[in-house]
Amino acid sequence: MNYYGVAKTVDPKRKAVAQGEKMLRAAEKELGRITKEVAELTAQLAKLNVEFEAGSAEEKELTERAELMAKRLAAASKLIGGLGSERTRWTADMQTLRETRDFLVGDCLLAAAFLSYTGAFNFDFRHEMMVNTWEPDVREKQIALSEPFDLRKLLTSDVETARWASEGLPQDDLSIQNGILTTRSSRYPLCIDPQQQAMAWVKKKEAKSSLKVCTFNDSDFLKHLEICVNLGFSFLFESVDEYIDPIIDPVLEKNLVKRGNAFTVKIGDKDVEWDDSFRLYLTSKIANPHYGPEIFGKVMIINYSVTLQGLEDQLLTEVVKYDAPTSPSRRRRSSRRSPSSRGCSRSSRTRCSTSSPTRRVTSSTIPT
Repeated sequence: MNYYGVAKTVDPKRKAVAQGEKMLRAAEKELGRITKEVAELTAQLAKLNVEFEAGSAEEKELTERAELMAKRLAAASKLIGGLGSERTRWTADMQTLRETRDFLVGDCLLAAAFLSYTGAFNFDFRHEMMVNTWEPDVREKQIALSEPFDLRKLLTSDVETARWASEGLPQDDLSIQNGILTTRSSRYPLCIDPQQQAMAWVKKKEAKSSLKVCTFNDSDFLKHLEICVNLGFSFLFESVDEYIDPIIDPVLEKNLVKRGNAFTVKIGDKDVEWDDSFRLYLTSKIANPHYGPEIFGKVMIINYSVTLQGLEDQLLTEVVKYDAPTSPSRRRRSSRRSPSSRGCSRSSRTRCSTSSPTRRVTSSTIPT
């Protein structure tokens, strides 16, 4: 009786335990599945968060770029609208450039002749060669040439001549031509400068380039020349007579030797590294020097001697500058003399020629 009673009591409990263990195993199995699914969803959520952040950053960048592009578009629209009135002028300038291109051969031919052969002569001889000899000859040979031919327009600009004026170069035609020859020549300039206008201009023009001034009589001019050549400074030989020390011939003739990535030039017994910024000037106070052909081959002889016409132009510029000091453009236009005034100056120069003769470098010294 006791066993039966105990078994009757225990058996349901055993079945309940088995059922509970079965349910536990099923629950654990479900828990594992859910845990795995949660892990997968967590990883997917993290990936989506990263993609969301990247997309948000890209959206922000694109928004900023779109705003910037909109601002640029608005600015460009305003600029185009503001420059619409310039279209006519630009179209005319393009047409002028196309027409000018057809005259480049003749213009460059006369400009090259001017730079090569006219430096030693005074203004009258230059005018005779350029206007009365070379220009008619070029037109006779039917070489395209600008009409009228303007040397200043081809080789310089109003901005550059204004800068020269601020540096002390007179604004008469002869001085402008000399400025062109000094800055555009392939050889170093030797300025015939009795009035020392060229020396004053060069000193002010090259002051920012640490200009060094010496004479051939200075005992240490070679040392200073070496420093200037090496560092790219400007150098001025003043008071040059009819003899130029041949020790500087390699510099005058630019006899450069390439050593590695640099160029050197021989000065005395030293090989000095060459700097392309180096500029050399020579000036002479002799009014009518006689230079041989070898000097003409080494340097560019430029006649800075002031003539009566040049003096008249300079005085006119000073008068206009005094009368209208705040209008440099009008001053430059007024200082350009009309043909009638030039005719008057020629007649007055003819009357004064017996008392004030003009001097120039003797033409017989020009190499043929």
